[in-house]
Order: sequence, then structure tokens, then C-alpha cells
Amino acid sequence: MVDDENNFIGELSEGDMMQKTLPDMAEIMASPSGLEDSGFLFSEKSSKLAGDSIDDHMIKDAVILSPDEPLI
Repeated sequence: MVDDENNFIGELSEGDMMQKTLPDMAEIMASPSGLEDSGFLFSEKSSKLAGDSIDDHMIKDAVILSPDEPLI
């Protein structure tokens, strides 16, 4: 994401959102009905985020590289 002057202010990826909303295996296994409860767990976790702003979850100190920099 960028501000009005096109300066980088942070990022929030699809993977970040999946990690915050999808139940992990430990949560599924701890629920009484296991996998059958995964939809409920997803709904419950998503509801907790509903009132949050993107800014609450945005990664603001991301490492920024130019396209020609080596990966390693």
C-alpha cells in the first residue's frame, strides 16, 4: 500500500489474511468435531477481524528490494 504521495506504507498479502482467518491444524484437532468444525472456526476467526482496519494488520517494516537484486 502507498500513501497519497506514492510512498510505501506497508503491505497485507492474501497469505497474511489466510493465516489470520483460516483455522490451523491444532485448532481443528482441539475442537470437539474436528474437521467438521473448520467452517465454524473460520467464521469465528473472521468475525473477530471484522471491526479491524487494514492498518491493524499491515506489515509496515517490510524489506524492499529492487527487481535486479539477487534473492540470496
